[in-house]
Amino acid sequence: MQVLAGKRPGMDLPDAFCKVPVWQQARAFCAETHRDDSPLRGKVDNLWLEFDLASPLSDVPVFSAFFGSNEIASTADGDIARHLAWFTDRALPMLYGQGLTPAVQSRVLACVQALPPHARVFQTGAMLSRKPPFVRICISGIVPAQFPEYLAAIGWRGDRAQLQTWLAQLTPLVDVIFLDLDLSETVGDTVGLECYFEPRRAPAHEPRWFPFLDFLENKSLLTHNKRAGLLAYSGFVHERSESARDQWPPALLAASQLLGPNFYSSVLRGLNHIKIVLKPGHVEAKAYLYVEHYWLKPSDLKKSQAELATPKSSL
Repeated sequence: MQVLAGKRPGMDLPDAFCKVPVWQQARAFCAETHRDDSPLRGKVDNLWLEFDLASPLSDVPVFSAFFGSNEIASTADGDIARHLAWFTDRALPMLYGQGLTPAVQSRVLACVQALPPHARVFQTGAMLSRKPPFVRICISGIVPAQFPEYLAAIGWRGDRAQLQTWLAQLTPLVDVIFLDLDLSETVGDTVGLECYFEPRRAPAHEPRWFPFLDFLENKSLLTHNKRAGLLAYSGFVHERSESARDQWPPALLAASQLLGPNFYSSVLRGLNHIKIVLKPGHVEAKAYLYVEHYWLKPSDLKKSQAELATPKSSL
């Protein structure tokens, strides 16, 4: 977020990006989160940019922006509009470049207020790359058995039989399922079921990935070649690894030299989760990969490969 805000010395967006509205909006949003007097201060934890690759990216690509927060949940006093004014009146309008319509704002607030205790919207997406744009909310803290009741309460009109069937099959296979919804003036019929294992280790160190991938292949949601690609992607390297020594980014090597011999620049790659997307009459699966950089102490290399392959952040 510091780079997008223009606050990281020596690192900034290309000039061409700063002339495009969606990038200007993302920059303004990130800068706002750093202002001491901003209503967003302390409420936004991270920002992710999602690029659709169905066609080649343009020189200045358009993205959908997701931001994380622990503050988006129902309120005991019922005054959700006041509680989430920073969210609906400031955060989302900054990313969209315009305010939400009253109907969309009302729908978003109603879906948050209907959340059961302990549930929250952990990620919110301003889907700028989709036509027309909409708001995506990603919900944690609801057990799958509660999904149908919650969806009925917010007026979802999707295929309930399809949802129940997939929940019954997925629940025994994974540790956690999060719920994704698309909101405009109504609740979209499509739902996403984000499937996770905890901790989020690569398949080489989490054997439960393999029955899940078998299940997806049997459902014709995953090809053999794509499965091989997912498994090959995961890995752990550091700046002195023989396989990566000549390819390490110069900026990270320079930072490593400043830190001295007690830290290695290290990169972890893995499979974060798979989302099952339920659409009327259609189902698809999407894999979400992660890459994480961190500083490794030489003594850490004595740890097991499984421990090294476990992300340091919650991702």
